[in-house]
Amino acid sequence: DPSPFLLCRDAASDAAGGGAAGARCSALREADVAVSSDNMSPGEDLRIGAAYAAGGTLNTGLLFVRPTAAGTAFATRWHETVSSPPPGKRFAPPGCCTSDQQVFGRMVRVGGGYPGLAPPAGAPTGGRLLRADGNLTLGSLPLALFMNGHSYFVQRAHERLGVAPFAVHATYTLDTHEGGAKAQRFREAGLWRADPPPPQGERFLAYNFSEPPEVAARRAEYARRGLSAANVDV
Repeated sequence: DPSPFLLCRDAASDAAGGGAAGARCSALREADVAVSSDNMSPGEDLRIGAAYAAGGTLNTGLLFVRPTAAGTAFATRWHETVSSPPPGKRFAPPGCCTSDQQVFGRMVRVGGGYPGLAPPAGAPTGGRLLRADGNLTLGSLPLALFMNGHSYFVQRAHERLGVAPFAVHATYTLDTHEGGAKAQRFREAGLWRADPPPPQGERFLAYNFSEPPEVAARRAEYARRGLSAANVDV
């Protein structure tokens, strides 16, 4: 349950993300809106903070809107812009946006340009706040706790970092993002519980999943160099 972390009402909540400095909820307490990221390195995100997310793609699949005046006003304006895009090139296709996520990204970046986001003046390294367009304070959800598909399913970064994510977004499925592929991603990770019980007597196909010698050698080489073998090139 991410509620204690997102609401961040006490010291216990501040450590709910595992205690890492870059994953403390107090760093997000002033955010009107907090959003996840498609960036690829949860470790760098913990170290650098929101400045790392600012240079990538913001993903509205995992989003928290705080009921502040600025947060409520932004959510209302975002909904209106998506449902009835104004004429012109800033928010309407073909000049810009064909999805709620693209509209969100254009709205929060100062002037609608890229990157158009930066930490507030004097913010510490690893801070999780960004100056957004208008009077909105944008927060960057820690990638280690609100993971995209590549970080969780491919890198298994949560194991390396020793954290328990609050949510996993089945992105990077390398298909048309249809529901079956996303469900299969979760199923393979043991996170899918919506399937009905299998029929009695159902048969399965097993295959040899042993590691080829050349892959084992490359993994050993990476280990000797002190590198993760999650993305070993073979």
